[in-house]
Amino acid sequence: MISRFAKSLLIVTAFLVLVTMLAMLHEPSRSYIDPWTGQFFGDGGVEQSIRFPSAVKNAKGQVIMPKLGNETAKAELGRATWKLMHTMTLRFPKKPTDDERQALSSYFYLMSRLYPCGECATEFQQLLAKYPPQTSSRLAASQWLCGVHNEVNKRLKKPLFDCAHVDSAYDCGCGDGDEDSDEEGKGKGKAAPEKKNVVPHDDLTGAEMIRGILTLSTLDLSYRIIPDRNGVKNPEESSTNGPIMHGERLCCNDALDLMIKEKSVPHKESMSSNLETYTIKEDLKVIERWFDLPLDYSDPEGPGGKIKVFVRHMIPLDIARTVEEQEKLPYLPANVKTPREIANYLKFFRADSIVKDCEAIRKILLGSRPNEEDRKWTILGQSYGGFVSLSYLSFHPEGLKESFITGGLAPVAQNDPERVYQLCVPRAAKRNEVYYNKYPADVARVRKIMAYLEANKIVLPNGGTLSPARFQQLGMDFGMQGGIDNVHQVVLKAASDLDMFKKLSLKTLETIERKWPDGNPLYVIMQEACYTQGSASRWAGKRALDANPQFSWSHVKNLQDSEPVYFTTEMMVPEMFEDYTGFRPWKEVAHILAEDDFWGPLYDLEQLARNEVKVSAVAYYDDIYLDRDLGQDTANRVKNLEQYITNGLMHDGIRQDGPEVLKRLFQLSKREYD
Repeated sequence: MISRFAKSLLIVTAFLVLVTMLAMLHEPSRSYIDPWTGQFFGDGGVEQSIRFPSAVKNAKGQVIMPKLGNETAKAELGRATWKLMHTMTLRFPKKPTDDERQALSSYFYLMSRLYPCGECATEFQQLLAKYPPQTSSRLAASQWLCGVHNEVNKRLKKPLFDCAHVDSAYDCGCGDGDEDSDEEGKGKGKAAPEKKNVVPHDDLTGAEMIRGILTLSTLDLSYRIIPDRNGVKNPEESSTNGPIMHGERLCCNDALDLMIKEKSVPHKESMSSNLETYTIKEDLKVIERWFDLPLDYSDPEGPGGKIKVFVRHMIPLDIARTVEEQEKLPYLPANVKTPREIANYLKFFRADSIVKDCEAIRKILLGSRPNEEDRKWTILGQSYGGFVSLSYLSFHPEGLKESFITGGLAPVAQNDPERVYQLCVPRAAKRNEVYYNKYPADVARVRKIMAYLEANKIVLPNGGTLSPARFQQLGMDFGMQGGIDNVHQVVLKAASDLDMFKKLSLKTLETIERKWPDGNPLYVIMQEACYTQGSASRWAGKRALDANPQFSWSHVKNLQDSEPVYFTTEMMVPEMFEDYTGFRPWKEVAHILAEDDFWGPLYDLEQLARNEVKVSAVAYYDDIYLDRDLGQDTANRVKNLEQYITNGLMHDGIRQDGPEVLKRLFQLSKREYD
């Protein structure tokens, strides 16, 4: 006799067989049920109306999986998962849609919940909270994931990846059917050319390319070597032994200057007898120094290798005449920065890397001091040097005795430059009003010049183009003492040329050409990167200018003749890479960096809030390059900071009246209160 259990089993089995037979006779369906939403997809379904926001909402949450105790299984799972994710980001579209971006972001958040190793998933969630997924492009996604992977490798004390060549470490198979790829030689059946990691060399010295320096801006001793990119269409075509260009300055046109106030004995290895020395005016002895330092401090022995850092060491001979006296003086290593042909290489030369260079140099020169206080130094940062000083205070306060800042209270709480430029444009407009109120006849003169430049293609002596936009960039001088008078002289001469010769004279063209030297490409390329933390700049300066029609000649030319067109100030626009001969080869790199949203932090707000290093700052009330309110917000965020605010000087106050500025700084440093 058959039991009830057996009867039930037979009935269920027969039912399953029947269903299977019917399925085999029916045409395969392309429909399915979405497990997240329960919606029907496929023929007549809602496939085209997928909405990922609901997926993202469900993607974020607590870790689901338990702890994984088997270490072997954990390691194998990790290797396989990293390969999967790296391959995914390397094959991600170069220009993804919003839907595709949302899908990739959802995937990573779901991975952080469902990854089979619970403790690993917890760490991944912490990393996602600190470094949210970057999905604006294939480059952004792959570089973001590489950075996250390196954070894990740091904890595990494993070698770090060179993110510039992550595609070599994880073969994505992009040569086969990758319709999104537009790289030459990467089509199906074509082998990609082998990449060579060659470090450029300087023709004059034979040295590897230098992360150069700037000393005190009042001494005008800036020196830099960068590869000559003239005539080079893209970084891969650049010769590794080409000519050099000098005098490059990065970001806000000024330096981070380092000095130590107390006497100390230098590291004996750094006082090499073959160092080149000479004496300049004001009884200053100069020593040229070189340091071999890592390109990437997160991977000092990695494929990036070492670069040479040049430091100009200044010794005042009125204080130290003998060699013995000089050896007891402090060293003055200054702002350090250098370029390379590719965007990923350039990303190592912002404030965070400069600070690491300075720390490495400090340890070489002062690391042998027995007294901890003698191993510290005092820094003075003018303009962009102030940005670097705040990074120094954020990440390596242990190396600082004191910090002085002039015109450089960076907007530390801003993660991208958009707000910075939105606030700076009204300041630039106000400065234009001052200019035209002082020189009202220049309204007509400038309009005449702009109309002439629009109607004629004017080639400058070095091959650059004098477009209306480039002429407007003369307003860069507006933020300096006497700047509006300098611009007026150029306008007056140009207008006179047109009246007398119906064209601009060679002398006028040379004057305009020198206002923005073509030899400063890094200053333009990396300007907006000085503000970016975890987001892309996307030409924020141009977007801010476009929002104010008074800066647009195409708009103003249609207004009454009494309407002035405004000069622009420190805003970098894409058109500069067409108008300037020296910038043209860098056009592609500049656009890559403008769209790159994987930038690390430049400041640590929590560390600044508990800062114990004494900081004394001079802020210029009418500074058009640094917004007053953003600067004061920074001042309020940095503990132990005192400032002197003046409207008697402009951004270059330390150059125009150095003794007065330094006197105020040293008075603040005493912390004596009435």
